Amino acid sequence: MKEYALQIDFSPSFHRSSKWTVSCLSSHAELTVVVKERFEESSLQRTFKLCSDRANHLFEVCYEILRHYSNDWSLIGFDGISAQGSFTSEAFSLDKFSFWSPERNEYPHNLVEALLGLVNLNSLKIDDKFTSYYEQLYSYFDFGIPVRIIEGNPKRLRIYCGLSSDMEEELSKIIRDIKPEEDLIVDMTNFDFMGTMLCPVFRPLIERPGSTRWIVSAEAIPYLEMMTVPMQIVQQTEG
Repeated sequence: MKEYALQIDFSPSFHRSSKWTVSCLSSHAELTVVVKERFEESSLQRTFKLCSDRANHLFEVCYEILRHYSNDWSLIGFDGISAQGSFTSEAFSLDKFSFWSPERNEYPHNLVEALLGLVNLNSLKIDDKFTSYYEQLYSYFDFGIPVRIIEGNPKRLRIYCGLSSDMEEELSKIIRDIKPEEDLIVDMTNFDFMGTMLCPVFRPLIERPGSTRWIVSAEAIPYLEMMTVPMQIVQQTEG
């Protein structure tokens, strides 16, 4: 494996900051993520062992992208995410770099995709606080609609963070593709907000013949009321 060290501090506008550190030696590699405490939320730390393929892929991405580093990457806007980092290797090093809310066609986005991709979201426990944080951080980047299907019995439709009105077509397709007769949990425990124009898109979930249970955050309740979801099938989580 290539030997290198990568560290990136993420500072989202509306969620907790975190430090992502990749340490790669010839014999082993690991990723350590430290989520900083804030208000009543305690800090979190997770360490992930990395296989050589993933570690080497991240090195290649860093080497290719950071050689093109420009101060223009760090121009700050509003309601996004800033990142500060460093990269050290025998082939190339950059003591300090920063960027702000990269879009998919911009250099830093590929770096973020490679780094966050070291964590297999589907392998994380659904009720783990780190899972919720990972989803929150993930939503700041241009990775698509914050909705995923978790296979199981029952199937789980997990909707997290925020939905905007331009996601209507994709959201509608995801909902339509769920078999109406199968048991389903609509999981909105990590939900924050959505455009109210999306409420009618949820109608098939209310009218479906299969057993449907809603597990939601307090932030989701007003939207469920607008959708006229029967409250007897809704469970609100604490916190």
